[in-house]
Amino acid sequence: MKAFDFRLNQALRWRELQVNLQKSRLAAAAVVRAQVEAAITAHRKESLREQGLLLQGETGLALESYAGFRSQSRRALGALEKRATAARTAEAEEMIRLRDADRKARLLVQMHDRQLAAWQKDFDRETEAFAADAFLCRLQSRNIRARSSSG
Repeated sequence: MKAFDFRLNQALRWRELQVNLQKSRLAAAAVVRAQVEAAITAHRKESLREQGLLLQGETGLALESYAGFRSQSRRALGALEKRATAARTAEAEEMIRLRDADRKARLLVQMHDRQLAAWQKDFDRETEAFAADAFLCRLQSRNIRARSSSG
């Protein structure tokens, strides 16, 4: 019997490559999201620290500086939050693409496994038939030898 050959092997390798590529893209999107979220956290901490320093002075100039600082801080934080939302959206889209690529690859793996199981069943049947034929030939050979030595 010929060796097992999955005709869609190249397609299966391609799908597995797509899954790995998509995992890399998802990981990159997750890194970007984490960096933006870390920048938001750092900005909030720095903002609280700066706010405390500004409010230590009780002059009108300190209060004016604080108002400008708050306005600038809110704008910067808003921009960071927009980037975080975009990063989360990009990560979610990459996750959807990964699930799709994984589903397509699993479909080919299942086809491969079914074809391999069918081939294995045929191989086992053929091996069993060969073993039965070999047994019968051996048995017939013994019977012929037994007849010729007794006669």
